Amino acid sequence: MNYLLTVSGEDKKGLVEALATKIESLGGNWLQSRLCRLEGQFAGIVTVEFSAPPQAFPESVETLTCQWKEVSESRAQDGLTEATIKIMAADRPGIIKQISRVLASRGANVEEVESRVVSAPFSGELMFEAIYRISMDGTTDHKSLQDGLESLAEELMCDLDYKETVTV
Repeated sequence: MNYLLTVSGEDKKGLVEALATKIESLGGNWLQSRLCRLEGQFAGIVTVEFSAPPQAFPESVETLTCQWKEVSESRAQDGLTEATIKIMAADRPGIIKQISRVLASRGANVEEVESRVVSAPFSGELMFEAIYRISMDGTTDHKSLQDGLESLAEELMCDLDYKETVTV
């Protein structure tokens, strides 16, 4: 039986080791995770497998607040196409909303987003940089999605790279 563990809290050294130790002490097997540090905080999600659930799940580990949710084992969906979208634009509010609106309206599912604001090398202008990893099933019109992203790139006057990566 699998559980999704969501953690968040103030960052400090040794949190991942403390979390892994706690999971092992509960009889769990760490299957997969996404963990990161942002603005002095640490957050993540971990899929943990138990042959039998423990008597009680901890509500915290070190500085981390823990939330546990039982989940069914995920199965790979046939016929999914994955793509990566990279964008670089002058920073301004609403960029994530605009990209996400195009993706949702064309039937793409956001699997992962990583974004940040960086200083441009010569001008020092603040630039917004994002990488989306998306998936699309057989109902997604790939041409319409690409056209929508290209139209948005023109509107934002930005660099946008769309690359289909894998069909599973």
